[in-house]
Amino acid sequence: MLDDYEGLYDNDGWLKLSGNYGKKIKNYQANGLEIWYTGEIMTEIRTRPSEISSMFLGRVTNDFQEFIELEEFDNQEFITNDGGLSISLDRFSAIVRQWEVFLQRNPKSALKKEAKELFSIYQRGYLIGLDNTPVAEYSDGMIYSENKENFKRYLDYYPNSPTSKLIKLLFELEGDYEVMGEEMDKAQRKSLQKL
Repeated sequence: MLDDYEGLYDNDGWLKLSGNYGKKIKNYQANGLEIWYTGEIMTEIRTRPSEISSMFLGRVTNDFQEFIELEEFDNQEFITNDGGLSISLDRFSAIVRQWEVFLQRNPKSALKKEAKELFSIYQRGYLIGLDNTPVAEYSDGMIYSENKENFKRYLDYYPNSPTSKLIKLLFELEGDYEVMGEEMDKAQRKSLQKL
């Protein structure tokens, strides 16, 4: 069924709830699953993110519940696709901030390692960019105005956060993209050790 991409969607990209797979898709949906288009005509079946948090509500410790809810927030849509950012910078910065707060609030969590790994990936993507969505021009290292404005808002809202300290360093390093990346990697590693 998943290999028959064209059989799953209509011309407008909506799932067909009739035809060859309609009954099967409705059954999946009724049981908390969804057909998830992952790009480049690839599709998978996944548990709806909201199903997981509601399944464990009141049955796990607060840090586990918070972790699950953060993952639900992250997985509502693709953060990246094909090496590029596929959400707004405001949403991306909110994701970074939420994981940062989780780590600060839950320093002894059994999920600290997993949370730190996710936070590290998101924070680096936010600060340096992704292959197809850099934060600065490769040729001159100048930070794009949209990113700069978002970074300034982050600094205004969370002036004492670990990410804000890295943003300030990023502004100091502006002008050489390669140096920005190298120095930010070093500074991020040191920052993560403190969490």
